[in-house]
Amino acid sequence: MTMPKYTPKGGFKRPIRIGEFIRDFLGGGNIAYGEQIYKAYKERVTLISYTDPRKMGHRRRCINYAGFGVYLSCARRLGLIEYCNPDGSSPQGALVTEPAMYPQAAARRYNRLTAGADSSPAWYDLQGSAKGVINPNPSDISTP
Repeated sequence: MTMPKYTPKGGFKRPIRIGEFIRDFLGGGNIAYGEQIYKAYKERVTLISYTDPRKMGHRRRCINYAGFGVYLSCARRLGLIEYCNPDGSSPQGALVTEPAMYPQAAARRYNRLTAGADSSPAWYDLQGSAKGVINPNPSDISTP
């Protein structure tokens, strides 16, 4: 018996929304640098199994770090996250960075949530909000 082709509507859908993951990871006053947030996201995504029975046993693919950096920069442009010093204090004048493990690499810049950014609807669609198209929270949409 041949199984029908599995083509869900809506194109590629991420198992975890990146904006919501960044908000939850940095919530509670936590600070982290971009690669640290990405590694946690990648670990969480690979633990989620596929719903398609033909893909069972395969590892789930994840966005690469360059693509994840786009979401971080959108959140920064929207004012949802900001750079901070490694101890969590606000930068006074120049930003204090931690040197990277390798001398040729860029220094680490730590991120934290801005005040009141937890309740922003922009977390549900960072790229759309950065372009000026604000999509509401999908759970807030009521059906008639």
